[in-house]
Amino acid sequence: MPEKKISDGDAAEAVVRRHLEARYGEKYKSISFRKAWYTPVGSSGSGLWDVEGTFEFKKGLLSKEKRTFKYQVEAETGNIIGHEEFTPK
Repeated sequence: MPEKKISDGDAAEAVVRRHLEARYGEKYKSISFRKAWYTPVGSSGSGLWDVEGTFEFKKGLLSKEKRTFKYQVEAETGNIIGHEEFTPK
């Protein structure tokens, strides 16, 4: 079984946090994680971490926006292989 770079939910959440901070830069304000879970894929023992939560960023001079997200992080490499962001209604 290959060694996993991302071994727990906290490590997967850290990958997502770094990605959002890099993507939104100074506009990024805060993040809250709802849940993170591991899904095994195939017989090789590799798998994915699914991470869900909400983050907030500055949209203008005085306004801000909240978005909900779902990210998939590959356990072996720590790479983000898929993500979805949307504004809750």
